[in-house]
Amino acid sequence: MKITGVEPILIAVPYEHIGDAAEARHAIEAGALDIFQPSIAKIGGIVAMGKAIDIAKARGVRVMPHSPYFDPGLIATLHVIAACLPDSLCERFYCELEATPLGDAVTARDGHMQVPQGAGLGIDVDESVIARYRVA
Repeated sequence: MKITGVEPILIAVPYEHIGDAAEARHAIEAGALDIFQPSIAKIGGIVAMGKAIDIAKARGVRVMPHSPYFDPGLIATLHVIAACLPDSLCERFYCELEATPLGDAVTARDGHMQVPQGAGLGIDVDESVIARYRVA
């Protein structure tokens, strides 16, 4: 029984079910999903995410990255979206954090996040926050 592509039901597959670009290719070629939700941390980083996105785009599968993180994984996802998926949203958990070592880089305002523009991922880690919350 095939249910992908049937209106109004769309099938989205989040991060925990696809672990690398090869698995993404298999699921996409099998027609198993309508929306691909890769996680940069689970799929193997920026390069692997790019490969998986290319596979999905070539086959007309919508990509909506999933990033349930408040760490460099979220920032890397924002960079990939900006570079490869300008019309995409980023699925992200919402909560008010007491503190974060990434400061405002992980803060959404009015439903939008800024892509950091500095070197590398464009973020500076506040190690004093890590020290304050370290448990050991």
